[in-house]
Amino acid sequence: MRAIGEAVGIAVLAGWFAATVAGQLPGERWQQFRRRANFLGLLPYWGFFTSRLATKDYHLCWRPVAADGQAGDWTEVGPGLRGERPPASAFWHPGRRPRKALVDLALALVTFQEVQKLEPALIRACPPYLALRDYCARSARAAGVPAFEFGILASHGRDSARPRSVYFLSDCHVP
Repeated sequence: MRAIGEAVGIAVLAGWFAATVAGQLPGERWQQFRRRANFLGLLPYWGFFTSRLATKDYHLCWRPVAADGQAGDWTEVGPGLRGERPPASAFWHPGRRPRKALVDLALALVTFQEVQKLEPALIRACPPYLALRDYCARSARAAGVPAFEFGILASHGRDSARPRSVYFLSDCHVP
C-alpha cells in the first residue's frame, strides 16, 4: 500500500512539474493550457521567455548646455550597467533595484514618445519625464552647470564598436 502511495505522489509531482514547464512555453496554445489547467492557482508563471529579446543596454545621461546653446559631452547617471559582482548576485542582487527603476522610467518615456505618439508638451508633464529630469538635475547641480538636457541612449551590449544611439532627448533645463 505504501508503494502505491509513493507512486501516486511521484506521479502528481511529476505532472505538476510537467504542467509548470508547459505553462512557461511561449505561444498562445501553451498560455491557454496554463489558464485552463491553473484553476486552483497552483501553477507558477515566471515569464522566462519573451517575444522581444533585450538586444540593447539603456543609459540615462545628461549633458551641459552652454548659454550659446552648445551641448557638451554626455555623462551617465545612475547605477552602472556592468561591474564586478559576486557570484551570489545571480540569485540575490538587491542593488539592481535602482537600476531597474531607472530603466522602467526610461522605457515608459520612450513608449510615450514612440508608441503612444504623445505631444511634446504632454511628454514633459508625464511622471517618468519629471522623475528622470529631477534625477539628472541633481548631478547637473553638483557639477555646477547653468543648464542641462538629459537623454536616453542605447548601446548594443558589449559591442562597443557600434556607437550609442539617442532614443530620447529632453528640452534644456536649469538644474
